[in-house]
Amino acid sequence: MTREPGWYPDPEGERQVRFWDGDAWTEYVQPFAPEAPEVHGAGTAAADYPYLSATPAEPGTGAYPVATWADAPVRTAPAQVPGRGRGGLYLGIAVAVVVALVIVGATLLTRGNGPGPGPGPTGGLQQGTPVVVGTPASDTLATGSTWEATLTIPEDGAYLVDLAAQSGGDLVLEIVDDAGDVAWRSDDRGRELVELMGGASLDPGGIAELTAGEHLVRITEYDGLEQGFDLRVDPADATALTPGLPGTLDVPAGSFAVAVLPLDALSALTVDVRTVGGSGDDPRMVLLLPPDGDVVDIDDRTAEQQEEVGGAEYDPYLETDAGPGNLYVLVGEYQGTDVVVEVTVTLG
Repeated sequence: MTREPGWYPDPEGERQVRFWDGDAWTEYVQPFAPEAPEVHGAGTAAADYPYLSATPAEPGTGAYPVATWADAPVRTAPAQVPGRGRGGLYLGIAVAVVVALVIVGATLLTRGNGPGPGPGPTGGLQQGTPVVVGTPASDTLATGSTWEATLTIPEDGAYLVDLAAQSGGDLVLEIVDDAGDVAWRSDDRGRELVELMGGASLDPGGIAELTAGEHLVRITEYDGLEQGFDLRVDPADATALTPGLPGTLDVPAGSFAVAVLPLDALSALTVDVRTVGGSGDDPRMVLLLPPDGDVVDIDDRTAEQQEEVGGAEYDPYLETDAGPGNLYVLVGEYQGTDVVVEVTVTLG
């Protein structure tokens, strides 16, 4: 049976919807749309209180005001009917007004609960424990809140930032410098970085270039939902590359190594990664391209590239344009084993 791409109830049983891309369930989820609140007023009074509309009008001796939902003129009382008073009518009107006010109040209170319809926090500021470089931190972001904590950067450089939601949320992270400017922001790390860093594609993560000094870490949840999280900020320990010369990276099992090359201007370049002294190793390369940090991942090289420039089938190779700014080369191993590689970036 073929199902059209779209949002459907989550097959995992969560109270949310999940996106079906036409072939498989994706990791994109969002809460059920809130039910539209019922609106009550003058237009629904007859349906809301049929027993009042069926009550005959009581006699009166003159004009009297009538309580309405909007401004209304004073109407003339009906003709006098012997043997009846106005007490029953006044009692009925009083009961109707009280019930209507209770319904309106409950509706307004209901509207004020739960996450808002759009992204971003709707609550207050939640102060967290200071984040220390090299030390993992965990906490829970309250519903509709912004989590904030200080972060001291010891020296200028590149830092690996890894923020992972504990139960499949969609977190957003900002690092603000001491001048109040956003020095780095991440929403989703994407599939490419998940291959090296782990986590989920909706988790923030990547390499942040930060200056020494006091910073603030701000975390929100895109839909304002409560969410537990784990956070790490570590030095990237990037190996400096020289154009045209190979740089050696020791890639630890189950992790990755980082190299960096500054680019003064937009440049055509090739990135060639080759395994050193190994056979059967399968290195995987992810590039963060300046100036915007675009992410590109490469696993192997083609047969034509092997003939033209050499290297093994599983050695990554890429021709692209990038700059100005710092080009970051992240290398892992597909099978999660130790591997030593040489990375050569050639300009032009």
